Amino acid sequence: LFDTELMGRLTPRPAQVSAQFQALYAQDPKKATDWYYKFSQDTNYIRRDRIAKDIQWKSPTPYGELDITINLSKPEKDPKAIAAAKNLPASAYPRCQLCAENEGYAGRVNHPARQNHRIVPITINSSPWFLQYSPYVYYNEHCICLNAEHTPMKIDRACFSKLLDFVDQFPHYFVGSNADLPIVGGSILAHDHFQGGRYDFAMAKAPVETPFSFPGFADVDAGIVKWPMSVVRIASENPGRLVELADKILTAWRGYTDEGAFIYAETEGEPHNTITPIARMRDGKFELDLVLRNNLTTEEHPLGLYHPHAELHHIKKENIGLIEVMGLAVLPARLKEEMARLKEAILTGAAIALGAALALALWRLSAPFWNPGGALALIPIFFFSFIRPTAGFAAFSVLMCFLIDYKSDTLLFWTALYCVTYAAIGFQSVIDMTRWDQNGLRGFLIFWGVGLGILFFLQFDFGNLARMLWLFAWGAVLY
Repeated sequence: LFDTELMGRLTPRPAQVSAQFQALYAQDPKKATDWYYKFSQDTNYIRRDRIAKDIQWKSPTPYGELDITINLSKPEKDPKAIAAAKNLPASAYPRCQLCAENEGYAGRVNHPARQNHRIVPITINSSPWFLQYSPYVYYNEHCICLNAEHTPMKIDRACFSKLLDFVDQFPHYFVGSNADLPIVGGSILAHDHFQGGRYDFAMAKAPVETPFSFPGFADVDAGIVKWPMSVVRIASENPGRLVELADKILTAWRGYTDEGAFIYAETEGEPHNTITPIARMRDGKFELDLVLRNNLTTEEHPLGLYHPHAELHHIKKENIGLIEVMGLAVLPARLKEEMARLKEAILTGAAIALGAALALALWRLSAPFWNPGGALALIPIFFFSFIRPTAGFAAFSVLMCFLIDYKSDTLLFWTALYCVTYAAIGFQSVIDMTRWDQNGLRGFLIFWGVGLGILFFLQFDFGNLARMLWLFAWGAVLY
């Protein structure tokens, strides 16, 4: 993209960015991330204009207010493609979209340009990592912490140590890891990385509803979180104790099978149990949320038994990863247009149904020939038969005429008039109401006037003449 290349020429060199970050970090970690986040926006790596178009709202639930967003800048991914990508040979350069080589990369047909992208080197658990921000920004200061090596995601003891080391260095951020198995993992499993930021998700606000203690870990607070997933929360002032207990829980869960609950640790040698861990600092203590995950599939649910089932895939079928686990539903961009069409269909259908119901109610209150409420029923009948023809509406209209009034003379009259008009429309060379001005108003006035005129002559008197003229004008205005 031209704008990315242009901004790349104006963006400072990586060494300059790193030096500035480290200088600010020496003063205060928050100062460093504040500067770096603004820098990533100012260089247009985080595209404010695109993110501003995202649709966001909150939904109250028994577990707190969940965040929902329709992201308009990131394409929807298929879970099977994500799983297959983990085992594919990496491309030559960069090997994936998280590799450090993306910094300053010019891009290619199937890989985005990153000339204006700058990453900051950090050390996590005595190993080289990098810090950057996500260009999609699902929440405030959405950062990515990525391994300097292109190595697959793995949840283990070292992973817990890295997460806690990160929040020790950046105590104003949370950080979490996607699970290391398909379906319950993130969209990129081939490169070890974490996601964090400065935002309080609903899960972080959720209380511990069942406190308990682990034998040998009296110094660690533990409990089950009130959340729609199985979450064990542990907290301690000593990060080493948390790592030890988290590893113990992970080992137990990896081998856990409960046939009665249809949870299997493995089938045919394929492991199913893993954990999605999230770390944060709270009230001077290190805290870990351990979300128990299982990616078992069945013939009926090939994308995951504990994953949204097929009847919900029209909303989303991508993996339920770290961000969704914490309480932010990231929905695909296609839903914006689909929801608009659904809204239009619902409102249109409701208006037609309300008009028809009101027509029936008003018409039944008085004589069927002269009550003006009858026009409300005849308007949609006429419009959807002749002006905006709808399949099957002819038979429906005859039924509507019957519902207006079941007396044989009324039924025969309006049905006959309708059928004569419907037949006349068939001779397109003679009459074509769909081409008349004002959406068929002239055609409706002829139809309505002829019908009322026939009724007037059948019951001729000056009182009926006044009622006919009033009803004709009233029907025209309603149409």
